[in-house]
Amino acid sequence: MTTPTYAAELEAALSISSTQESIGSIKAVVAREIQATDSSVQIRDTGYFNHSYMPDFVLDWPDDAAAGQRFMYLKFGGDVDYFVRDVALVEDREPIVFSIGRYRNAGDAHVRLAAEAGTANTLLTDADGLATMIERRDRSPDIRIISTALTQDGRGVLDAVNASAIADGFSQGIDAARALAVEGTRRATEIVTASLRRRQSRLLNQFLQAVWVGSGGNIAGFPGVRDLSGEVTDAALEFLLTGEEITDPVFWRRLGRRASLEQIARLHVDSATRNLQHYVTQNIGVLRARSYQLRSVSRNVTDENPPFEWKIERKLLALRAQQFTAYLDGQADDPQGKDSGGRSDGVPLAGLLTRATGTTVAELEIAAEGRTIVYRGEDNIDVTRDERLAALAESLGPGARVTKARLPIADDRSLVCDFTTQVAAPRGPSRIPVTDLLASLPLLRELTAAESDRLSALLEPATDPAPPREAEPGDVEEHGYAAGPGDVEKH
Repeated sequence: MTTPTYAAELEAALSISSTQESIGSIKAVVAREIQATDSSVQIRDTGYFNHSYMPDFVLDWPDDAAAGQRFMYLKFGGDVDYFVRDVALVEDREPIVFSIGRYRNAGDAHVRLAAEAGTANTLLTDADGLATMIERRDRSPDIRIISTALTQDGRGVLDAVNASAIADGFSQGIDAARALAVEGTRRATEIVTASLRRRQSRLLNQFLQAVWVGSGGNIAGFPGVRDLSGEVTDAALEFLLTGEEITDPVFWRRLGRRASLEQIARLHVDSATRNLQHYVTQNIGVLRARSYQLRSVSRNVTDENPPFEWKIERKLLALRAQQFTAYLDGQADDPQGKDSGGRSDGVPLAGLLTRATGTTVAELEIAAEGRTIVYRGEDNIDVTRDERLAALAESLGPGARVTKARLPIADDRSLVCDFTTQVAAPRGPSRIPVTDLLASLPLLRELTAAESDRLSALLEPATDPAPPREAEPGDVEEHGYAAGPGDVEKH
């Protein structure tokens, strides 16, 4: 729907002769418009309409518990004095107030309403204001983050003029942060501070800071409210991972200096986005995990040898291949869903000895004819190359199964592969680099030559990025003035 369409639908709803049908149509139009502005919102109709104190809608965000609820009132426009008094009755709730119809004395309405609403942390909007934001959101993925923020925490007046200014200023601010342009970034942070309540203002400032730092900027030079922890918030990272593709590997490595499996698992990223691939691949040397579990799957793909891809599934980071998925877990307990993965009696001993080529195995647990044999050597030697083990395998026959294998890794630690549960984890409660953990995958599961090559390439650590750079005094920006020491204030 375009800007005039929502307004026209409201006019049509107002003209319906049946009062109840008219009210139902008005509320349906507004609900659709709010949903188009913010696809993550859940809207509950209270059954009230144009009531002085009771809201028409209650908005909440099921995927963002910290957002809480927000009341939304539908109020008739008309006289601006009456409208301001009506808004004052509910301003302590910091709601959204949607104006139906036009103001008769519109000349001074904008100034008076903006001052009243901004002070009261109330968002005053109308059909044209939301429709303008929807149009910009559909045109530019960057606008999604601020359109959602406005429904949760917007304040002031959001008419068509202001919606355009906010959308343009924020989108240009993202570009400015990527270019380390102080003035454009500063304008975006000022828009965020002026148009949002505290929570979303903080989150969007952190998002702009994340873009600034990922682009090589120093936190101390960020021209907004600075988060000196240096951490990238979930909301900022989630938006970056689901937004327009950023191919610069250095950007992702700078952003991922403190990357963690736990944070990635918390994100609501429903598909294997290109940016998720970049982020995990470029920071795989930073990520640490407690364990992983393999599950056999079958992907419907036309490519005979599809690439490995990262995805967030079951609140875990997962590495997907054509015939299996490896679920990585950063927690100290067993991987989520381990019990539902099923158990097996292990893998044939003779087959494992062939599969272990190139992998050092210090210990095997073998089950044969109701007995368990633990076979290990001294000083973590590779027992799979031991001729006596080959002879033992022949004597035990095809029924001998390996249930566990221990692999020595760095710092005198060991990794245990459990073939009965398809789980690999280090001994003890420690977490180890994902690269060390997934290096055991060819032992836990027989891979094709193509899969082995892809895994080797995936586990290759990325080159360290250049240190953060900063705009220096005298650097001329795209806005035509030199950034100086006084351009950045401390907050």
